Amino acid sequence: MANSIKIITVLIFLSIGCKDEPTTKINNSKFNLHSDFLEFSKKMENQDTITILADLSACMSQCHYTINIYKNNNQIYVKANSVTINLEEQRRQFEPIQYVYSSEDSLNFENLFSYLIRKGTKDRRINSNILKLIYKNEMINFYSDGLSDHLENIRYFDKIIRKLYPKAEI
Repeated sequence: MANSIKIITVLIFLSIGCKDEPTTKINNSKFNLHSDFLEFSKKMENQDTITILADLSACMSQCHYTINIYKNNNQIYVKANSVTINLEEQRRQFEPIQYVYSSEDSLNFENLFSYLIRKGTKDRRINSNILKLIYKNEMINFYSDGLSDHLENIRYFDKIIRKLYPKAEI
């Protein structure tokens, strides 16, 4: 009887000590924001996420977007949230959608980033920050060079959002 109690006690301790712990997947991605962001849809690996913080505020209105671009099961997805403050605050959450890059289409994030690079506003603090790209501990900032440039950047960004979410009230 004493031996069976010892055996049961040992089995209980072993079952507690051998309990499977959930494992955390480690992302060993080779994606590098600074060298890969112009081709992120090709270079991202599964479980990579780029966050875009967009400040589309101008004059008397405030508008901020948070866009998460992530890769899951070899597909790129976009999930957007926005906060707009005119007379009252309005928050929107957009459903995740699949993102498909086409070099034939200028209304995509890669072409927006290329456009901002050509203007020479990357990481050059000029006026107001329009876009911030974040991946892990890397960050790239794009700025606007005056009000008319800022409004043009807002217009370009807005066209991309409207293309991605054609049925959404923006």
